[in-house]
Amino acid sequence: MQVFLSYRRNDVGGYAGRLTDALLQRLGAKSVFQDVIAVAPGQDFTVELDRALDDSVAVLAVIGPGWLTAATRQGAPRLFEADDYVRLELARALNRNVRVVPVLVGGAALPAATDLPDELRGLVHRQAVVLHDETWHQDVDGLVGSLRGEPAVPPGHGRWWPRRRVLIAAAAGLLVAGGVSAALLLLPSGGSGTQSPPSEGSYTQSPPGEGSYTAAAPWRLRIDGTASGADGCRVTLTAADSGTPTQVHDDVYGIKRVQISQTGSFRWQSTDRQCLITPLAGTGNAVLPFTHEDDGDTDAFAAPATGVTAQVKDYHGGSKCVFRLFDAANGQVLDIATATPGTDTVTLNPYGRPKVYLFDDNCVVRVSAHP
Repeated sequence: MQVFLSYRRNDVGGYAGRLTDALLQRLGAKSVFQDVIAVAPGQDFTVELDRALDDSVAVLAVIGPGWLTAATRQGAPRLFEADDYVRLELARALNRNVRVVPVLVGGAALPAATDLPDELRGLVHRQAVVLHDETWHQDVDGLVGSLRGEPAVPPGHGRWWPRRRVLIAAAAGLLVAGGVSAALLLLPSGGSGTQSPPSEGSYTQSPPGEGSYTAAAPWRLRIDGTASGADGCRVTLTAADSGTPTQVHDDVYGIKRVQISQTGSFRWQSTDRQCLITPLAGTGNAVLPFTHEDDGDTDAFAAPATGVTAQVKDYHGGSKCVFRLFDAANGQVLDIATATPGTDTVTLNPYGRPKVYLFDDNCVVRVSAHP
């Protein structure tokens, strides 16, 4: 997958470099086209531009506070100059019906149609993505998910993975402690490895379906819905600092684990008091190779330098299985791959992280080190 990055260097040069690094990490080498790097001296800019547009799944129009107001030395708006490279890139993309995604950074807003040249007015009808400094990695993960065709996320809601998995970005649930904001990252989990009682942090025993936990390191929440009623377990988790409840999992009839990368004090509650909920210290210690039979995440395991291989054994009636590899230390998405019948084995790159875990989409999967 290749994406085309369009931006003004004097407007968002720093953001563009940061976004390029993030995309390369998630999509792989040679996945980002930048004219300043890819077009060599002496090459025809428009020819190379058209070739890059043909090879790209989308154009990311990175828009900062100075994107619209950039001017020539004579004071004329650069966007209205016929040879302005940003205008050329976006006009050709829109004219060729290439997917164009406005990416807003630095507090910028999408320009009004009346402020744009006629050939660029279609830009305002394209769904924009906002990248915030405080939730940068989560926002980029959402952008990459959109480029891969995953479901969009309604504003103000958590990022829902397929089949009700959720990645909670901190827009509405920022943890504020001592004036420092931190994102609460909740990642659905379940899987292989041994279960252990809380050995770190402070666990408060409460009535069935309720409880609280103070974590000094990444931890997990084990949800046992085997004795629940017809609606299964629906669990919400509240960070003490924010006081905002967030739905962690719904319709849990078996056993699931939710892996939580942030620390602090939390309280959980289930709609069914027959749900057994237990905090587990740490991210788990699975040993390769192993078979993971539940949907959700595996326990964490040492990342092989050669890569992580996921081989689907059962699609459970589905047409594909989506895998995401996470950094166990901070919950960052490292790589994404999709297996389909006929191509049952995929390999994911841990990018040098020492410990990772794998999310799978309701499949039975054999996890091993890439040979």
